[in-house]
Amino acid sequence: MIYSVGNKNTLLPLLGVNFIGTLGFSIILPFLVYLIADLGGNALIYGVVGATYSAFEFIGGLLYEIMGAATFLVSGALIVLVFVLGLRLIAPRLAVTGG
Repeated sequence: MIYSVGNKNTLLPLLGVNFIGTLGFSIILPFLVYLIADLGGNALIYGVVGATYSAFEFIGGLLYEIMGAATFLVSGALIVLVFVLGLRLIAPRLAVTGG
């Protein structure tokens, strides 16, 4: 087990990370309406973007249970690494024009 009954302080870092993630989502969500409206979206787009967080949190939890902690974390780190390297290779080719 991750924690023992005698020492309940071992859950505090996990609860802290979960709190900060939920707090960040709660802060962004009200401003997301204006951002989507500025980009030409509608209520359906807002609903899809808002639900994406919960959907991926659910999928991530399932994968974590199936794959195990170490495999899940390593595969997540590799996905981020591939994304960052791919973005680094593609970004210079993208044309950026001023407003």
